[in-house]
Amino acid sequence: VKTFTGTLKPWSSFEVAPKVGGRLEELNFDIGDPVPGGAVIARIEDTEYKQVVDQTAADLDVARAELSEARVMLDLRRREYERQKILSEKNVGTAAQYESAETAYQAQAAAYAKSEAEVKRRQAILDNARLKLNDCTVTAGWDNGDRHHRYVASREVDEGTLMAVNQALLTIAELDRLYAVIYAIERDYPALKSGQPARLSTDAYPGEVFEGRISRIAQVLQDNTR
Repeated sequence: VKTFTGTLKPWSSFEVAPKVGGRLEELNFDIGDPVPGGAVIARIEDTEYKQVVDQTAADLDVARAELSEARVMLDLRRREYERQKILSEKNVGTAAQYESAETAYQAQAAAYAKSEAEVKRRQAILDNARLKLNDCTVTAGWDNGDRHHRYVASREVDEGTLMAVNQALLTIAELDRLYAVIYAIERDYPALKSGQPARLSTDAYPGEVFEGRISRIAQVLQDNTR
């Protein structure tokens, strides 16, 4: 039997950070609180983001109106072009009239395509603005039925803080599973194998022994300690 000393760590630990910047309006969890799936963790002030959504929505409406107008003009140019083409084939109209109608039709087709592209561009801008508005609400992304329990390990800021993009709000840890990091010297290294059972004890629970197993072993020894 070999005895080692190590450190217990959470099975997983991660920082929660907003995707947008702004004043932290609401932070609903503190150190030690459980964080259920789907819970609203924080809210960033969204007034400016709502204004951007409203402006981009209005710009999209204008672009759609211009597209509708371009569609009407394209239909008119097409019909005039087709009329001049028939007259030209019957040797009634002049070549200049036919060429003028054709040029006008092609120019309007290009204008219509440009208007179509502008609508798509404005739609993309609006979608992005709405995405940023949604990102003002920071939500626990895991399923509420997830059997693993996650808790706030540390709280990095307070309400009212002017947050930058990706600045940490909280650190959340999964604590219903733990792993221990131990260091084995070169002499003991050959006796350790992945999958071996292990018994762990901790000062936090005197007299109790917890069952575990060796999950993984580093393939390289540290130079300074061997």
